[in-house]
Parts: sequence; structure tokens; C-alpha cells
Amino acid sequence: MMQFKYVEMVCKLDPKNYDDKVSIEGVVIEPIINIAPDILFECYYKTFSMGDAKFFALQNKDEQRRYFNEELGFPDVLTNPASFAYKIKGEIIGFALVLPYLENNYHISCMCILPEYQNHKAGKAMLNRIKNIALKNGCKSLTLGTETGMKAYHLYKSNGFTITEEHIVEM
Repeated sequence: MMQFKYVEMVCKLDPKNYDDKVSIEGVVIEPIINIAPDILFECYYKTFSMGDAKFFALQNKDEQRRYFNEELGFPDVLTNPASFAYKIKGEIIGFALVLPYLENNYHISCMCILPEYQNHKAGKAMLNRIKNIALKNGCKSLTLGTETGMKAYHLYKSNGFTITEEHIVEM
């Protein structure tokens, strides 16, 4: 049996703290609705199969696909302006799936960047873009859930997210 800590986090939005100036050379931003779900799943699978997410490693391929299709907010994420994909030379290198959740809040249901593009400010740029879009749409906060053992957890902590709840997950 495997055990890990899963946390729910929140970031209070303040227009003074975010800008859209963090960018990655050559990145084109594409609305998520323009991307076929199978292409998104391929990016999701490549990112998480090479990553440090325990929940993903413990699922078989069918469970991974079901989770992607059912749990990440489809089809609602497709029309949210804060859901988008990053492309370089026509290829998807990452994406964010974001849902309206509760009053004046967006929830990041998935954010992934292919491993070869991680640690190059893509995550920070993606978060800043989500924050700016959320602010423009009247949101006062962002929420998400993650495992504390993931690199992404440290990205979120260093970009204004704080823990609201902790859970020990046993699988």
C-alpha cells in the first residue's frame, strides 16, 4: 500500500501582483476548445507518465483515460477563457484546464507541461496567464489540488498558493 499527502490550495488574487510579462520564446497560445481531446490526452499522458504524480503511477491506462475524460471537467473546461494550450512549432507542449468553481473563483483542474519544457518558466507563465484571465472575469481566488511530493507543488507555493486542507491518501 502506498501513502502520500494530497493538499487543496488557494491563491487570493490581487491585480498588483501579477503580470503577463513572463513568456517563453516561440510559444503560441491556443484556446483549448480548438484542440482535439485525444491530442490533449497524449500531452497529459506524456507529462504524467514521466512525472512524479503517485496517483497517476498507480492507475492503469484505462483508469488514466477515464480520469482524464470524467474528472477534469470536460466539457465545461473547453469554454472557460482561462483554459488554453501552449504550442511551439504547431506541437502542444502543455495546457491548463480551468473551471468556474464556487462564487468568484476558478479551479485549476489540470495544468501540465511536457517534461522537456519544465523548469524554463513555462509553469510560472501559465499561472500568471490564468491569474490575469481570472481577475478580468471577476475572480477573487484560484484553487487547485496537488500532491506535496510533486515538483508542481513547489511551483504553486512559490506563486502565492497556500494550503487550505491536507489529506493522507492510501492506495
